[in-house]
Parts: sequence; structure tokens; C-alpha cells
Amino acid sequence: MSLMSMFFPMVCAFALTVLSKGTSSVCGAAGVSVRLPDVRSAENQSWELPPEDFYFQPWFMTHTSYAANLGLINYQYDPYPMEGYGTDFNDLFSFQTPNNSKIYPAYGIDTPTSPSKDVVEYRGTGLLAADNSTFIWLAWGCDTTGTPYYLNYATASTHTTAGMDIMSTKEEGMDQATYDALLDGLIALGDDYIIAVAKNLTKTVQDGGRRGLPRVTTCDEQCRTNEQLRPIIGGRS
Repeated sequence: MSLMSMFFPMVCAFALTVLSKGTSSVCGAAGVSVRLPDVRSAENQSWELPPEDFYFQPWFMTHTSYAANLGLINYQYDPYPMEGYGTDFNDLFSFQTPNNSKIYPAYGIDTPTSPSKDVVEYRGTGLLAADNSTFIWLAWGCDTTGTPYYLNYATASTHTTAGMDIMSTKEEGMDQATYDALLDGLIALGDDYIIAVAKNLTKTVQDGGRRGLPRVTTCDEQCRTNEQLRPIIGGRS
């Protein structure tokens, strides 16, 4: 889904040099590098791409601008390659609802537009079949403790507005100084729409309810129907 060109003025990116998966030469606030979601613009060409295998890590959703996501807790994200389907990979979220230990998986298919997977086309399946969107990384790196993170922008779909999520490989998320630098970087881009979405970023609830439990790393045919989500989102049309 394309984005309106009015959202993408010129910006200057901060330098970030990749060393290995999940790390950079500069971690923390000093290493923050942000871009607008128009990956075609010349201004974004200086933005450093993540390593090709950076995506395939166990992630926690620690911040989101989506009100619906804030009503759910203990969000985890475990993308993994699809055997026999070229570059496509499995998009697998899982979460709990308040006062309920049941874990709900949510499945889709991602098609990356580059080897770095910094831009992917998401296709929902089953109950989520109408929820197609483009996911674009606006920032990635490591916080002060060296913990990997990325900031994701998603275009609007049939049932959702455009929005942002922050993922971290640590349940409690990035340190405050790195978060503040990330938010300051988004505001410095000077785009009113991006600024408004960024200011809606809110910390999600990670209350330890899944601590010590195995992560959801596979999804069978029944899971891929997403019928398990019907009690939460109802029917879709």
C-alpha cells in the first residue's frame, strides 16, 4: 500500500555502522538513526540497512501507537522463514488478554522487498485475509545495554489505521535514554503525520505472565486460519 508523498520532506539521518547481527558500532542514544517511510527518496539512501538475519530474532512488542494492541498483553513476535516459498517468511505474533493465561497466536505471510527485510508486504490469512499492509522499518539498532531493537511503521489496512510499534529482544524494552533519542529523532524529521503517530507511542504491558513459557514459534494449518482470534476481534468482512 503506497504512502502519500506529502508525508515525506527532506531529512538528515544519523550514522550507524553495522558490525554483526543485533549490534552496531554505536549503541544507545548516540547510535539512533531514523528515516521517513518513503524508502524511495534520495534522502533515505544514507540510512544504514540492517543485516539480513537481524529480523529473525525473538522479539517483544514494547511500545505501540495502536489502541487495540494496548488492550492486549505480553506481545511476542517470532518471524521465521517459510521453506519452499522463496524469500517469504512466516509472520507470527502471540499475546495474552488481561486476567487470562491463554496464549493467542496471530499469523500472516511477509514478502520482503529487499534482502535486509526492512520493508515487507504483509498478507493476513484466514480471518485476517483482508488485513494487508506494508511494514517499513524507520529505525533499528541496539540500546545502551546492547539489546537489539527496531521501530516499525505500518500503512493502513482494511481494519487498521497507519501506526508504529517498537520491538526489543528484551521484555522490558530499551532504556529510557535510547527511547528518548528515538522519539526526538522522529520529531526532528519534521513531518506532522509521523510526529503525531510517534507521540501516540505507548508502552505495552509485559507483566511476566509468559516468562519461563516456551515461545510460539510454529503455526499449523488450523492456526493459520486465525479462527482462534474470533473471540477477540469478532468476524471480519
